[in-house]
Amino acid sequence: MKNRIILFVSVLVLGLNLTSCGGDDGPSTSADIVGKWELYKIGDKDDGSEYLELYEHQAGCSKDNIEFFENGDFVTTSYFEGCESESFSGTYTKSGTSLIVDDGFDETPLTIKELSSSTLKVYDTYSEDGETFTEITIFKRAD
Repeated sequence: MKNRIILFVSVLVLGLNLTSCGGDDGPSTSADIVGKWELYKIGDKDDGSEYLELYEHQAGCSKDNIEFFENGDFVTTSYFEGCESESFSGTYTKSGTSLIVDDGFDETPLTIKELSSSTLKVYDTYSEDGETFTEITIFKRAD
């Protein structure tokens, strides 16, 4: 269950590595989100700095992932000890840098920080007890 929660939070926080182009042109989001993406890094943002760590996949198993389909559906899959898997699905809507993920219970608005042919990075910003938090998830496109 913990891995499923981590995967879902990571999906909600989807993220890409920022490019160092400089300027205020905004994030690159010209690539297509459709396809299979493997979890790469997770973390958070505090005082303007990102704190990221490599996502640890279950050794010897396929990598935890999310797949976006052209019809607006998505499926996430997590792998556990013994390479047993658990998947769940929902719908998504992408418009510019906005990505809304709906798992059938919650609709979560995300901000795409970058979307390229190889990397997807998203921020999940939310408030709790008067504090604002930003979680980051970075995915790499699966081969």
